[in-house]
Amino acid sequence: METSSDTQQPSPIQARVHLARNIVRALNSTNNAITLYPPDSPMPREAAAGFIAALERFLMFEPYLQLSVAADGLRLEGEDVCGESSSLKRLAFQLHTRQVGQIRFMPGLDSEECVTLLRVLGVEAEVLRAKGGLSAALAAKGVRHVAVVDLAQEAAAEAGARPEQVGSRRVEGVAGLSAEQLLDSDASGVCRWLQETAEDVSARGLPARETATEMARVIASGAEMASSHEGAAGARGMDNLAAAIMSLGESSRRELLSVLLRSEDLGAGALQSVLARIGDAELAAALVQEADPTGADPKRLLDGEALDEARRERVAEMARELAQSGRHQQPAGGQEPPAGESKADERQIRPADLSPNPRRAMAPSLPRYSRRGDDVPFSPSQLAEDSRSFSSEERDELLQAPNLANADESLRSATTLLYLLNRTSEESAAAETVESMVSLADRALSSAQVGVLVRILCGLRLKHQHLDPTSPLAHHVDQALNSLSSPDVAAGVIGLLDGQNGSRLEPAVEYFLAAQPIAQEAAIEAFGGSAPPELKRQIQTIFARLGPRAIGAAERHVSDPRWPVALHSVAVLGRIGEPRVVPALRRALSHSESRVIQQAIKSLGSIGGREAEEALVWAVESGEAQARMLAIRALGTQQSAIAVGPLRRLLESGDAFGRSLEEKLSAIEALGAIGTTEAIEALSQARQKRFVFSPSKTKLMREAAMRHLERLTTE
Repeated sequence: METSSDTQQPSPIQARVHLARNIVRALNSTNNAITLYPPDSPMPREAAAGFIAALERFLMFEPYLQLSVAADGLRLEGEDVCGESSSLKRLAFQLHTRQVGQIRFMPGLDSEECVTLLRVLGVEAEVLRAKGGLSAALAAKGVRHVAVVDLAQEAAAEAGARPEQVGSRRVEGVAGLSAEQLLDSDASGVCRWLQETAEDVSARGLPARETATEMARVIASGAEMASSHEGAAGARGMDNLAAAIMSLGESSRRELLSVLLRSEDLGAGALQSVLARIGDAELAAALVQEADPTGADPKRLLDGEALDEARRERVAEMARELAQSGRHQQPAGGQEPPAGESKADERQIRPADLSPNPRRAMAPSLPRYSRRGDDVPFSPSQLAEDSRSFSSEERDELLQAPNLANADESLRSATTLLYLLNRTSEESAAAETVESMVSLADRALSSAQVGVLVRILCGLRLKHQHLDPTSPLAHHVDQALNSLSSPDVAAGVIGLLDGQNGSRLEPAVEYFLAAQPIAQEAAIEAFGGSAPPELKRQIQTIFARLGPRAIGAAERHVSDPRWPVALHSVAVLGRIGEPRVVPALRRALSHSESRVIQQAIKSLGSIGGREAEEALVWAVESGEAQARMLAIRALGTQQSAIAVGPLRRLLESGDAFGRSLEEKLSAIEALGAIGTTEAIEALSQARQKRFVFSPSKTKLMREAAMRHLERLTTE
């Protein structure tokens, strides 16, 4: 019986059902503990930790666990999960009486959410219905990593009916999004929700297309929820969803729209209302995100009913033109300009386009033109045309840095200045202009103005990177960079990276962060903001390349109460890989957010060494269930000899019901990888270990120990 080699591949359905059955058993044990013990007892949370450990093992193979609920049991992909167990069937019946048709458990679920789920589930069915159903009750309690589909919604999906056609039902929550957020007059809540969802999904390490497909399902659920509300409220929900899509980073947005446009089974009826609020040019660009459609009719890619026939034809034609012209990465937010309106008007940069307002995506967006080898963010031909439209006196005036203080009035002038500076052949002239920029440090600059300045300065420095650091231009550029101490400097980093040429501008950002340590603090602040997940990972990569120069800034934020900031800081330290960061990672093991703790364990595992192993041993002995599992695996990967004692004690710990089976199996795997004499002795003892009230679990543990003993004794 070979099982150890399957951990890297998706398991067959029988194995997934076996894992799901263990998860449901652990969930039922937690439910029993909640019933038996008082609210302040630690027993329910200890039982929930076993459930989380079992779920974590399943999530090694699948992105989530989704079970169908019937009155007589639970099913995974049509296969019975409950078997002959009457207690598991009672749990299924309890869900069924609460009108649950499907239930999904997602990564990030912790013991507290599990206990909250079961406490809500214990409320009388009539009371739950009066509160809007289980989904609404879970959303009100802050349960974000469990999603339920009620029986009416499931029946509507099977019958192809719109949700509002099923009685007076209202969908009140979708995976952490409440109806109040969706229908709010301010889109910021929906934007934050979608960006957090994107981070959760991307954290699973799925390929880009699978990530986009998962996000598309979330959007489809939100669209169905909005469509269940009539009139202005429903329209407001659709507006907010469209704004949330457009607030994502460019690559994520294009990938998501590409999936939505090709979708036949993601609720096209409701999606039509969302996609109708997104400009044709944006949709056309999404069609050519992955492949040039000139060899095939783009209209054939517009599956489903997401667009009416007229828009399908228009979007398909635009996709053909974009692909043939090679400009398929040029987005344009909003609708096409009215007939007769100048195309140049689309290029007009407006201050509102650079504001952090999440609704900005619904207005004309900041244009990004294809570059032809220049270190400027817009095309030379367009900027040359702009500069020729000014008289010589006006061009001279543009080269006076104080004009940048009025960038809010004319950001177009600022970009023209960028072009002129990059075209300046005489280094002395550029140096004099940059020198005058230093005076801007005393001015109150907006985020947009700082972003423009960073682009100009870094572009200049890269263009003249051959210069000696003591040359006038290099000196003045560095001086100007160091004068930008405003927290808004993070806007400059994001402005350089966000867009189709962001990867080419990474050297500019790396130079900027290396030249100005204060900028590192500002860039780390971006981890906690609304920047798209892929942009945050890009900044993380740049920090990792900075190496030891970035350690100080990252170490100062490993305990930041904003968990995204702490998580990315911990990841940066792990990618830098210096042994001296281990004490900071050890501090991160005490963070209140489980995702930060898990990332700290991964970082410690990648660094290795005695001190890192000691920190991992501490996590095994003191951490919560998910952290213990990760730490055990990391110690096994490192073949840590000092881990044998703690792992042996874990195997010897009492557990009559086998609730810690998953941990004990992981400990056996780690001891088998370590393979020392002491590890073999611990495996021999594990072979004799038993769970008093669970012979089947005893058999699994003994078989695992025997398998490793046989391998080690024959090598």
